[in-house]
Amino acid sequence: MTIDPRMAARRQGVAESRARLDLRRFLWLAAVLVVLSALAWILTSPMLSVRTITILGASNADPSQILIDQNVVDGRPLIAIRPGRVAEALEADPWVKAASVELVFPDTVDVTIAERVAIAWISLGDRWGLVAGDAVVLEYGDRPEIGPIVELVGEDPGLGASVDGLSVVGAIEFISSLPTELAGVTSVTELDGELWATVGTRQVRLGRAVEMTAKAAAVSALIDSDVEGVIDVIAPARPAIWALQPPDDADGGAGEVADDSQSSSESG
Repeated sequence: MTIDPRMAARRQGVAESRARLDLRRFLWLAAVLVVLSALAWILTSPMLSVRTITILGASNADPSQILIDQNVVDGRPLIAIRPGRVAEALEADPWVKAASVELVFPDTVDVTIAERVAIAWISLGDRWGLVAGDAVVLEYGDRPEIGPIVELVGEDPGLGASVDGLSVVGAIEFISSLPTELAGVTSVTELDGELWATVGTRQVRLGRAVEMTAKAAAVSALIDSDVEGVIDVIAPARPAIWALQPPDDADGGAGEVADDSQSSSESG
């Protein structure tokens, strides 16, 4: 059987075109693979690996071991680090209120930490805990000799968790609202269902655990008064100083004089 020369030439042309197309595809694929391989090598090379780790804001927290556990170490390729995951691990430290991790190419990891501020030591049954303004337990320790101390027994929620209870939270709010020099010499306890505080050498009747910021402001205003006696801030808008213990029927009408042996001093 004889094949028409024109048909044979056409078939050969189609085969050659297909071969050229396959060659071009192969060359494109090879070029892409070469580029991807080169890019992968560059991204994982020492040029884009960790050389510097900066940590800002850490005073009480120790993020070094956490960073090591997260493999944020010298020589680690930056693309292998997950900033969000590392930040979550840092925030597991009770002292760390918030953390951010930023990769700065070519070779730096910036870690910024916002720490909680310790407010007072609080009784947690058989041990004492140092708590922050949001009532989170930062660490455990022995009862301190001086304030700030909360002599209210709270349930131990564990490190990194918040102590519960209205009176406890109110006491912490009161101490955190005082000036630093007063907070350092303050202890708060509960007597007959009311909160009482010792601020330096002054006794303070706080009453229920409400308006604690306002009560702290009233105490700050009266603490240096020449009038001796118990500072009564049950009604913080009408604080008073009682020469003796407040009478049994004092129910928030602070500033009223119960008898001739008592004196009051109002502010505001």
